[in-house]
Amino acid sequence: MSKLYIFGDSFANTVFFDIDWAWYAIVSEKLNYELKNYAHGGSSLEYTFFKFEEHRQIINNNDIVIICLTSLARTYFFPGIPNLVRPDSIKFTDPNNLLGISEMELLALKYYFTCFEEIHNKKMFFHLHNFLHSVDELSSKLKNKILVLDACTGVIIDRNRYKNLEIPNLSLNDVSNAEAHSVKILKRIHNKGDPRINHLSKINHLVLANKIINFYSNNESIDLSTDFAKDLFDKRDDNIFFN
Repeated sequence: MSKLYIFGDSFANTVFFDIDWAWYAIVSEKLNYELKNYAHGGSSLEYTFFKFEEHRQIINNNDIVIICLTSLARTYFFPGIPNLVRPDSIKFTDPNNLLGISEMELLALKYYFTCFEEIHNKKMFFHLHNFLHSVDELSSKLKNKILVLDACTGVIIDRNRYKNLEIPNLSLNDVSNAEAHSVKILKRIHNKGDPRINHLSKINHLVLANKIINFYSNNESIDLSTDFAKDLFDKRDDNIFFN
């Protein structure tokens, strides 16, 4: 059976792997591809690069590859802890420090971002484009174009530079944010830790899945500016729960 490879961050994370209506689960089922999901919530671009290169040699001609690109302002310092990407992420990743990160290591992480965050972002911008050129080369040799979804890079990617990749016109973050009626409601969502699976409501998982299926089945270019449900949550929602 051909495989569907997924790489990326929380927009493709399989923490909720048993949810059969997640977009990647729908794509896997409808196209009859075995799901191989290596995305990790809260991880960095460097982690995505690492996992992709780790599996690159076993990707076959008939396989499908989907890559979700995350924020440049993250790094992969601690092997085995891909979501400890910034000093403030420790409270979400390991609040009781059960992983035993030393004070010196945390101090080094804080120092790095205090002194070198701007340089880090410029470096990651450079590495991102090198990565895309490498992925573009692989895509030219596969039956199915590699799909690159911008989750939340904050970068405008020139799609004309990568002829062998499918790169939609908007980011998944744009789709996610549009579910909230206002910036105030969006802040409420994120203050709750965003309980939506992959930052999308169920209805939009289906829309995204159908767009991906149509791309691979009918070669229809993916347009993220249409069809998605918007303004799902407004001031009338006293208890925000996303299922």
